[in-house]
Amino acid sequence: MRSATLTAAFLLLPVCAMAGPNAPRLATPYGSEMPMLIDAPALSDIPMSRENTPGDFEDAWYYGAEYLRYMQADITEDNAGNGGTDSDTQDGGWDWNPTIFEHSGSASALNVYGVSVLGLYNAYVAYEAIHGSGSAPASWLTAMKDAADGIVARSDVKFAADFIFLVKYAALTSTPSYAAAAKAKYDAKVGSYASATAFAEYIRDARGLSQGYPNGIIAWDIGAYVEAAAALHTVYSSDGYDGDADAMAEVLWQDSFNDTPGLFDIDDDNGFDITDSNPNYWWYNLGISGLIRAFVAADVHTSELPDLASRILASQYSFGAISDQFGANPDGFWSWQATAYCAMALDAYDAVTYETAIANMAYWLSATQDQASGAWLYGDLSHIPEVGGEATAAMSLGNPLAVTETEVGMDVTGYCLSTVDTCLTVPFDLVRGAGDIGPARGISVTFALSPELTTCGSIAEGNWLDDFGTNTVYQVIDHMDGSYTVDQAILGSSCGEYDGGLLFSVPVRKANAVTADDTGVITITGIVFRDCDNQPLSVSAGDPVSIPINIEVPAAITSLAAAQVKTGNPSGNTTNVNVSFTFPGGDVTMVHVYRAPYGTGDTVGSYPEYDDTAGAGVPVPTATPPAGAPWALVGSTATGSIVDYTTDRGYWYYVAYAEDECNNISAVSNMTGGTLNYHLGDVASGGDNDVGGLDVSLLGASYGYLTPPASAHLDVGPTSDFSVDGLPLTDNVINF
Repeated sequence: MRSATLTAAFLLLPVCAMAGPNAPRLATPYGSEMPMLIDAPALSDIPMSRENTPGDFEDAWYYGAEYLRYMQADITEDNAGNGGTDSDTQDGGWDWNPTIFEHSGSASALNVYGVSVLGLYNAYVAYEAIHGSGSAPASWLTAMKDAADGIVARSDVKFAADFIFLVKYAALTSTPSYAAAAKAKYDAKVGSYASATAFAEYIRDARGLSQGYPNGIIAWDIGAYVEAAAALHTVYSSDGYDGDADAMAEVLWQDSFNDTPGLFDIDDDNGFDITDSNPNYWWYNLGISGLIRAFVAADVHTSELPDLASRILASQYSFGAISDQFGANPDGFWSWQATAYCAMALDAYDAVTYETAIANMAYWLSATQDQASGAWLYGDLSHIPEVGGEATAAMSLGNPLAVTETEVGMDVTGYCLSTVDTCLTVPFDLVRGAGDIGPARGISVTFALSPELTTCGSIAEGNWLDDFGTNTVYQVIDHMDGSYTVDQAILGSSCGEYDGGLLFSVPVRKANAVTADDTGVITITGIVFRDCDNQPLSVSAGDPVSIPINIEVPAAITSLAAAQVKTGNPSGNTTNVNVSFTFPGGDVTMVHVYRAPYGTGDTVGSYPEYDDTAGAGVPVPTATPPAGAPWALVGSTATGSIVDYTTDRGYWYYVAYAEDECNNISAVSNMTGGTLNYHLGDVASGGDNDVGGLDVSLLGASYGYLTPPASAHLDVGPTSDFSVDGLPLTDNVINF
């Protein structure tokens, strides 16, 4: 049943609010073209028509590769498909920031050859892996050859990505001359400095000090040269390139982890500034990706990798993108570049563990691609071939089967209805999937409780639409058969919500008819999810959830015993006490053991006078786990024994309570007889867990005397059972 209120809300004319903007800057390899500010589109201005299917995934990087091909200043006649009499410079490269969809008549930007053509390379390799050797478009291979020849021909094209591409292209085409060209260019560039360390330090200081970018662009730049050196090492293993990679990676580690000099400090720079005026925060995740790729390539500082990866995940939006600054802040800046490089970094580190994160990044890149051109369009309709190459390279790594989809689900991990937890609140959460950047006006969720469950309170509204204040509607419909429909939507012209969140919470208990252990199930049976134009949004229902109902209390333990440990005790004047029992079977998960002393009701007891202390006696067990004196928790164990140690001398009693997996607590166990935790006769100098000559001498010297209060510890007998383990029945005299 649909409510009239919700239906009306869906039909209101929307004016969609703008989501967070794209990061207003682009990074380029240190050298020719400088990083730039750029007018980025809002998420609400990007059409979403790409589906999350293997075919659409492949379409995305296929069209990305085609975009790179036709934007190239082709050397091979008309490989770019823009006519045989085009005006491009035929230098094999790409423009920096064009607004037309063919290469201009200007020379290609020097420092974007490699970063652009690597997108073509990744797409080519992925296509061949899917469709078989020789199946990829020949024009892609031609475009790569044109780029390789252009890099080789131009002496001023000598950047890290160029070296990486030439090595990869040489291996792909079995043409070692391209690897040799990469080696020559690298040697000339890095060799002009005293060492690889000096070269990396130069880039670090040029970026961080001269250009005023003390941020992640440093690690992104240098990390690429670490990868380049590692790539050259695979071909020229005896020429020391592995040492170069290690040395440059060490410059990064010292700067980012050891404050030497700390221009890009991963802890100091992990902030967020909504005004975007703090340059220390810029390109944070590009820098993290550079550190990961550097440490993986050089195989150094690998212990840092899990933390670095976690920083990327902390900066991933639910729709898959990675932010420019640290954290997926509600008002943060998403970035095509950061998303692409973080996907490639996680793939290089551990593609299996981070498969879903990588897939979500790749899908978001595909979902925000302009399908007519294959480019990624900015606010002024310009496009950046470098970004096209980076995004295409990353998209080819994504597995569409691993993408997170938009879903309404319930999380009841650890839930169990029991005699202790009689009412539990089940959250219904909306998780926006990768690529899902459309604004939503409202949602309607219908769910059913199995006969074993019923509600134990009101179904409470969540925080999903909190940003819209009172301009919302929330309604619960009870269908009187154990099922409910919950409607919520934005009213008026302010629309819509881009994020997920808590939709509502349902409090449940066991039904009155349930008198034994059972299981309750909650199933989402229907969802209607609408955008600001009343069009359906894709959403799936999470799996039904099961809540164990466990109302059968564990049986009380009847085998509890305690024994003083006579040897091997800690230093001091008290010993361990071993408490043992037969561990219950079934669903018991833990046994809680408590101690109390012979005494007057506190947790210390009446040592050393015991029965001479007014009101002293044996403690009384409590039916349920005690909350205070004289009982104190020894500990909890999942085995049949536990060792107790306390520095207070006394005569101790023990009880235990079994607890099952649903927190049901048994009745109290049998109480043990009293147990000493010190040796009678261990009296000299406060005791040392041994009865020796000094103790005998002190007792002998006091023989026959009445014991004054200061010597009460000498009055150790007689005992309740005339043994050295019994309760001292003190008589205020030292004798037999």
